[in-house]
Amino acid sequence: MFINVVLQGIENERDPRNLVISYDLIQFIMRIYLPNPEDPVQRDLIDPFLEDIFDKISCYFPINFVPPKNDKHNITP
Repeated sequence: MFINVVLQGIENERDPRNLVISYDLIQFIMRIYLPNPEDPVQRDLIDPFLEDIFDKISCYFPINFVPPKNDKHNITP
């Protein structure tokens, strides 16, 4: 399932930019599979993954990242 692939991608990720993209994917997944948390059918789809989702993303918070001055991807002025 798509959720497993996203969670595997997060597993050893270290680059904060990629982690932000991963979090966007998690948010997308939650909106698609669980638009109404009160609906038991929707809840059954996502329940097997909730603990794994929490475990994968909670260890990264809070995110503190200052890109190096020579980072070509740095978009801050």
